[in-house]
Amino acid sequence: MASVVLVVALMLAAASVAGCAQQTSTPTPTLHAPVDTPTDAAASMRATTPVAVLPGALHLTSTVTHLTPTVTWTPSGTFTQFKLPHPPGYPFTVLPAGLAASPDGTMWFGEVGSGVIGSLTPSGTLVTYTLPPDSAQWPPNPEDVAWGPDGALWFTLVSGDAKVPDRIGRLTPAGALNQFPLPASYFGPSAILAGADGGLWFLEAGPNGGAIGRSSTSGAITEFFPVPLAQESGLYGLVAGPDGALWFTTMFEVGRLSPTGTSRLFAVPNDRPNDSAAGAGLASGPDGALWFVEPRANRIGRLTPAGAFSSFAVPTAAAYPLAICTGHDGNLWFTERLTSKLGRLTPLGVITEIAVPLPQKLLAGGDDLTQIAAGSGGAIWFIEEQVDQIGFLA
Repeated sequence: MASVVLVVALMLAAASVAGCAQQTSTPTPTLHAPVDTPTDAAASMRATTPVAVLPGALHLTSTVTHLTPTVTWTPSGTFTQFKLPHPPGYPFTVLPAGLAASPDGTMWFGEVGSGVIGSLTPSGTLVTYTLPPDSAQWPPNPEDVAWGPDGALWFTLVSGDAKVPDRIGRLTPAGALNQFPLPASYFGPSAILAGADGGLWFLEAGPNGGAIGRSSTSGAITEFFPVPLAQESGLYGLVAGPDGALWFTTMFEVGRLSPTGTSRLFAVPNDRPNDSAAGAGLASGPDGALWFVEPRANRIGRLTPAGAFSSFAVPTAAAYPLAICTGHDGNLWFTERLTSKLGRLTPLGVITEIAVPLPQKLLAGGDDLTQIAAGSGGAIWFIEEQVDQIGFLA
């Protein structure tokens, strides 16, 4: 039961965006034999460039399913929504988590409940890989996904068994899986992104609070930067800033990790001193600022790299904005978890809300939209957690 509670808490981590951070001496592997070239039905949707297979890889078999979408035209665009199938014998909600657009236009994601990594094309071709279980009772929980500079999908894994360490995973497009355990004193990895230095950076909990870790593309987890946190706080969104630093959120601050490994916290102005101010998604905006959501304050915040804050109220009361991304249209897009709306925010602060078509079971209330990401062709992808759906607006 403790692992389930941890998983639910970590589901608040926002979707990752490519980042930039400190260089280490760990070399990036070069392409050499053996290489991994897709040969199954998923080949038509994958890049054809060979991807290196690391030593000790376990080769997973893909399952290909063609989903029938629900398509709804609205004045704001066309919604396309896909209901994800449950793995055989799995009766619970699959809890899709993490969104990462691949170079070929497919959207990749994890499933916290079922231990699945999947990809979905705009036309509905679903390819899934089921990760090995942590125990007979509990699957692992992929929390976030990101494309690495080596052409593989990287993801954070929270163990389904307290006896099995949390880890960082790597999956090639054809299903070669490697898993790299975190050191014993670190746990709960959440957001992950690819750094401009060739490494993968991720959030986690450490022996003295929060920490930011780094893995090379060969799986060497070499660096941990501690982040001082209030006792009830945690680390959430992670993004590469316009200043070459990594930026992240806690429940009360927006933080910065410099390329030299120095962290600094900026306290979010809060007119609710007994409540959290931040604690969710973060995006690097088209205007050179950092944009973040304030779920309980029902606002979208903006922070310049110099430390100047401003904020914009979400028009619908108690909407609980949760995740945010920069769209290809130059606007910020965010999810409203408790109203099942998408929000579009211009860099000048103008907010437009767009209602997402809901299944009948959710018409009386939201509590559904979680993560968000920009996809190919200008589409905005989103996760409908409670009904096991992934959709996009185009």
